[in-house]
Amino acid sequence: MNDRAATQLPDKSFDAAVKNYKRRVGGKIQALMAHRKGIGELRGKQASFRTIANLLKQAGVDVSHDTVARFCHEVLEQAPSRKGTLRPANRPTKTNVVSVLKEQREAATPQPLTPTVRSRGPRIADPKNV
Repeated sequence: MNDRAATQLPDKSFDAAVKNYKRRVGGKIQALMAHRKGIGELRGKQASFRTIANLLKQAGVDVSHDTVARFCHEVLEQAPSRKGTLRPANRPTKTNVVSVLKEQREAATPQPLTPTVRSRGPRIADPKNV
């Protein structure tokens, strides 16, 4: 009976801690919360994170563009940009890829080596073989 009472006490304190838990927001993110509407409006106008960070710095909020980006992704729930992905119009066609691979394969085949007579002096790269 004594063991049961001892285990219920930590369970109750844990349950109370779970109910009272609030996510702690970092200082920089908290500073940006006051400017949430303006940041969202600037992002709607296609302003870069760096531009927004510079405008905030002029307003007295010293944050980096990385912090602004993280704020926009986490708080404003904007999806990260997908730069660097090929869109269907920009993807190479299958025949284009095959011809490129064929050219690379032909370029990679070794040429027969011909014996050359080397003159005395420093070795200088032959531009034909580079």
